[in-house]
Amino acid sequence: MSADKLLIFGKGFQYSRDGTGNRLVFHLQGCDLRCPWCANPEGMSREPVLLQKASVIPEWVCKNFDRSKCRSCADRTCLKPNGILVLSSREYTVDELCREAVSAKPMMYDGGGVTLTGGEVCVQAEPAAALLAVLSEGGINTMIETNLSSVKLPLLLPHLNAVIADYKHYDADILSRVTGGRLGIIEDNIRLILERRIPLSLRIPLIHGFNDSTDASEKFAAALTEFAEYGKFTVELLPYHEYGKDKWRECGLEYKVTDGFVTDDFVRKMETALRSSVIELRKT
Repeated sequence: MSADKLLIFGKGFQYSRDGTGNRLVFHLQGCDLRCPWCANPEGMSREPVLLQKASVIPEWVCKNFDRSKCRSCADRTCLKPNGILVLSSREYTVDELCREAVSAKPMMYDGGGVTLTGGEVCVQAEPAAALLAVLSEGGINTMIETNLSSVKLPLLLPHLNAVIADYKHYDADILSRVTGGRLGIIEDNIRLILERRIPLSLRIPLIHGFNDSTDASEKFAAALTEFAEYGKFTVELLPYHEYGKDKWRECGLEYKVTDGFVTDDFVRKMETALRSSVIELRKT
């Protein structure tokens, strides 16, 4: 990917879910983690993913559909507009996205703006930074959603009004084994964001069997309290859901989470532990 082009797999307006106000949200292709519960699996690959929108492929679309052979297939007629086989993303120049954002500026009310999310924004850090710089210079409020697991995050920070970020686990070994995340880099990036006084909201996805052990609430509270000396931040709890489950099938992937729902008691226990540590909770 060149420094002035971005692969985008989704875009549109969302109110208050991806930052303040009404925001134009760009979903960037590619992620450096592999979370088994991901709600946007079509954004994990660094290249466009072939999405199968129907359980059965008609012969008029492809006579011998075999996903394992698609990458080497020279015949692309199956990708003509039919709503059955589609690629997850397409390429845009930074200029194209800037013009779209500027034209949509009247829609960015109640403190709205542009949010870059993913996938993971830092996979396309250089063109993302270029886009954010132009938007920021044009007076558009800019935010990102990130997993914090990249050393390239500092490239984006000078152009941001706020950051929404995941803090999935306090245990480096569990985080690495399940998601591929690197806790050391994540925590360094949290400190850096706070030191630069950039507003930060941390999100904790609550997944049964991953981060809901009997002592998890106390350990999350202890880990997060250590960041308080660097600056203020908020925390949002996101109990497991299956909104993206069908997308895994569309991507030709197996969804392996069989029992990810946490109990209401555990959510309340997390809330109590965090509040007891004077950590501000937020809900969207």
